[in-house]
Amino acid sequence: MGQIQLRQRLTAGTILLAGLTSCSSFPTTISPSTESPPPIASPIASAATTPSSQNPGLTPQQTAKLKPKTTQTAATRVSLQQTSQTLASGLSPIPADVCRKTSFYRVKTAAGSPLRLDGNTANHQVANGTTILLLKGEPTREAKVWVQLANGVEGGLPSLALEQISSGSQFKGKMKVKTLEGGAVNVRSQPVPYDDPATSPVVGTLPAGTEVAILGSKGDWYYGIASNGPRGYIARIFLVCP
Repeated sequence: MGQIQLRQRLTAGTILLAGLTSCSSFPTTISPSTESPPPIASPIASAATTPSSQNPGLTPQQTAKLKPKTTQTAATRVSLQQTSQTLASGLSPIPADVCRKTSFYRVKTAAGSPLRLDGNTANHQVANGTTILLLKGEPTREAKVWVQLANGVEGGLPSLALEQISSGSQFKGKMKVKTLEGGAVNVRSQPVPYDDPATSPVVGTLPAGTEVAILGSKGDWYYGIASNGPRGYIARIFLVCP
């Protein structure tokens, strides 16, 4: 029994010595690291090297170079000048749908028969296909409107028998004078009521077909400037888009 315990103690001692021998192969001291410590980022970044938030990877100076430069063309300057003149003179801007609201209509009946012009003592008949000028009323809202024929005769016609003659599709700053008989229109110094034209002097006339630069409107009168003619107010009914 004593011999067995002695052998066990000797065996344990041998294992302990073997463990100490293997541990002696490791260095007893730790050498300092030769690697440099990571740089510490400065909390205040330079404006010249800070990437832009809108364009990652680019500096603000580089981003500014990418922005398109806004240049004012001659047409833009003229448009701005005309706009300022319009506002200064108290004119209203021209409606966007002005080209679709022409005052010229064509008589169109289902049977192709003529129509009687109401309000005319001569019992005047208007043939199918006749071009007329709308003077008063709204064909889309009223059953009958007041019109004028090429010979100057006025009277009433049913709205359902009238077809609007459209002009240009988009207003581009200019309009053209148009009349039924191809004559000239008056240009006045001030807008006037339809039934009292004598309250504003006539400053000149413009023949049919003349193009006029339109700056604005006051009621049913448009203020225009012709290249070789007077400037002043022209009745809206005599203007169409070219």
